[in-house]
Amino acid sequence: MNDRRCKTGFQARWVALVTILLAAFAVGCGSDEELSDGGAPESQALPLVGTYVGKVSDSDAYIALNSDGAQVGGYVSDGGQVSIWLAPSDVDEGPADLVARRDGARLGEVILGPQSASGTVEIAGVEHSFSAAPATGEAGLYRSLEGVAGAPGFEETGWVVLSDGSEKGSTNITDETGNTRTRPAPERTTEPKVTDPTTDI
Repeated sequence: MNDRRCKTGFQARWVALVTILLAAFAVGCGSDEELSDGGAPESQALPLVGTYVGKVSDSDAYIALNSDGAQVGGYVSDGGQVSIWLAPSDVDEGPADLVARRDGARLGEVILGPQSASGTVEIAGVEHSFSAAPATGEAGLYRSLEGVAGAPGFEETGWVVLSDGSEKGSTNITDETGNTRTRPAPERTTEPKVTDPTTDI
């Protein structure tokens, strides 16, 4: 009778020990990846689906980036002669390319995260860094089209509005020779906000 009690007690202690070891192993494995604010491992954090806006360092330009989680595109303007529309580029692991819609030139790259976007963009042959935050309120990218795309007199205007209410905008105009001229944008009124990464014309 005593032997059976001893065996039973030994088995119970053995089961308890194995359970503790397994629990410790599970906790140890789970601690290898830091958790993001949303509770998911940072390595699995998905880019924000929405708009980022911010300033381009060492320049007067603002940048707006629209992401749908799969692609990112946007616009850069300094309120004058800088008016660059960015074609949609695939968002994979690591940086996404920033590509000029007009000629397909690679202008830089961006890393998208849930709380910010950062990268570099080339303006007039000079590389600049930038940091952008999720747009709130009226902040975002606005766009206006007038005329027939590609025809003389066609106008495409973009505005980047930051969360503090400041904005920069420029207008690209197709002239009689088919070339593009740029001028400061008019005052923004009721133009629609753009949230899609694709801004084809």
